[in-house]
Amino acid sequence: MPPLENAPTSGPAAAALAAGFLALSLFVASRSTLWDRDEPRFAQASCEMAASGNFLVPTLGGAVRPDKPILVYWLQVAALETLGTRALAFRFWSAAAAAGAGLATWEIGRTLFSPGVGMRAMAILLTSPLLLLEAGAATADALLLLFTTTAMLAVARMVRGPARTADFLLFFLSTALGLLAKGPVGLAIPLLSAAAVLAFGRSEVPSRGRVGAYVLLASAAAVALFLAWFVPANRAAGGLLWSEGFGRHVLGRALRPMEGHGGPALRSAPYYLPVILLGFSPWIAFLPAAIRGLAGGRLGGRRAGLLLAAWVVPTLALFTAVATKLPHYVLPVFPALALAVAGEIEAGSAETVSRARRDRAWRRAGAWIFAPVAAAETAALVAGAFLLPPALRSGSAALAAVVALSAGAVLLCLLRGDRPAAARAAFAGVVCAELLIGAVVLPAVETYKPVPFVARAIRSRLPAGVEVATFAFAEPSLDFYLGAVPRRRARFDDVVRWSSARAPGVLVTTRSSLAAIPSTAPLGLTELVSRAGIDVARGRWLELVALRRGAVPKAD
Repeated sequence: MPPLENAPTSGPAAAALAAGFLALSLFVASRSTLWDRDEPRFAQASCEMAASGNFLVPTLGGAVRPDKPILVYWLQVAALETLGTRALAFRFWSAAAAAGAGLATWEIGRTLFSPGVGMRAMAILLTSPLLLLEAGAATADALLLLFTTTAMLAVARMVRGPARTADFLLFFLSTALGLLAKGPVGLAIPLLSAAAVLAFGRSEVPSRGRVGAYVLLASAAAVALFLAWFVPANRAAGGLLWSEGFGRHVLGRALRPMEGHGGPALRSAPYYLPVILLGFSPWIAFLPAAIRGLAGGRLGGRRAGLLLAAWVVPTLALFTAVATKLPHYVLPVFPALALAVAGEIEAGSAETVSRARRDRAWRRAGAWIFAPVAAAETAALVAGAFLLPPALRSGSAALAAVVALSAGAVLLCLLRGDRPAAARAAFAGVVCAELLIGAVVLPAVETYKPVPFVARAIRSRLPAGVEVATFAFAEPSLDFYLGAVPRRRARFDDVVRWSSARAPGVLVTTRSSLAAIPSTAPLGLTELVSRAGIDVARGRWLELVALRRGAVPKAD
């Protein structure tokens, strides 16, 4: 391969791909209201920050929200100034961060492999289902992906050598922003990976001692920058950022499963295998041959294999050891998987690639791994075409057709040995599916989301200051879509007492919970609005009801 300086550039093509992905992600992000439970919590906290002008400590309902550091709220507030209070504003930076992670992956591919591998890796990453999901979510996970990937870009440049001051500055800035976006994991992933590269790359990394010293120095500087926010913020929060943010949400999640996510280490150890099978589909079809090629040093040489192994193995080990497990935790390894697959696909048209029987067997193994995954996805969508509520059936059927046709084309091309054609079929299938989700599926799902409808109806009938109480329903999306309306949670034995008060008010509950209240204690409330739909967070069908207490004049 010619030196990087003499290699043809693909910068405009990479920029065009990033822009196209961003446009697609923003289109999909604009097609649905916020999903319970994380999105409305982030959104409400950002709205409170914008309203209060307190940019030091995030709050939710006026109380300190120690769950995540400050960066995501700063960015969402900035988007609010331009886009207003709608779902797209809160999701904008996730889509932009995902596109940025794609560009960083392209640059790593150019650095360690070739411009062609960089472009393919970028396209693979940006069409991974788990990445597409996080790119449309108003959370901090896409930001973490961006900053861990740019940190690994700095490590890749160090591996290529010679290491430059700009590389250490990039590592410092990326890990500092990762800390401000997601906490300690923003530093842990790139630092563990860099340590693995230095430990096992004695002959591959030029000036290992100097590189190691500067990585530690950059990491210390990143921690110092993080503490410049954390120390005064923790003081202003009365110590809650340390006791709750670090003690509960970092150490607590590591030591024990939270909210039912995860379990004992041995029993939950395989958790991320199905996550990768589904979240990296259809590209899992190329993974076995890619792993084989990297292990043999045929894809990018020993340096590329060292970097990707140091990226994937410690990260997977870290999250496997953590007691709390969620699918998006493993997203930071997806750029490395995309780079490995891209190298394998490009090698498909190279005459120097070994055609030994063992290599062909590994390539066919990928097809046989992908086939049952695609069949299960298709079967689930076909079942949805019959079992889902009526408005969702046509979208499910259309998605089933797209998945089946794309998977069939991928498998046929793979079995014929044409990996570039299989990659084109995979890319086209994912893009078509994403367009279909945005154009058809999400608008249909919106008709079955009761919270936004009920909240809009309440706000159109309520004057400012009227109390809203909830009983047996506490999803944060209701808080967000009710806006600044005061609200309180009512217990079962408190409903009758609340309903007997004279002041105007509204009670929001479910039809089944309302029916469970004894008839011997009539509430004397008047039904204001109701809506049947899906409680997505709990996976149940319900009817949400708003009941009026006293005379509530219509809002202006």
